[in-house]
Amino acid sequence: MLDLVITPELREEGLCREFINRVQTQRKNLALDYEQRISLKFTVDEPVRSAVLNYAAVIAGETLTVDFAEDSSLADDFPNVYPSEIEGLEVLIQLVPVKAE
Repeated sequence: MLDLVITPELREEGLCREFINRVQTQRKNLALDYEQRISLKFTVDEPVRSAVLNYAAVIAGETLTVDFAEDSSLADDFPNVYPSEIEGLEVLIQLVPVKAE
């Protein structure tokens, strides 16, 4: 029988996947090369915040993020900030391509 119970861990993983989707959409909108590394800052309220922090390594790996940080000072009028929404919560993502060394 199929278990339809959504555990807290499963919910958190789903929120992580939604966040990754928002980052990948912005990468696509910026027409970044698939190997382009990025710097990423974000701000969002709970429970998305906890999911993003708990899955930071997964997010960084899947989005090629070399500098990943929470920044509660972000506003949607900052340069390179892209507003989005996850489960009705505003998500601000600042995505900046990193030059190869």
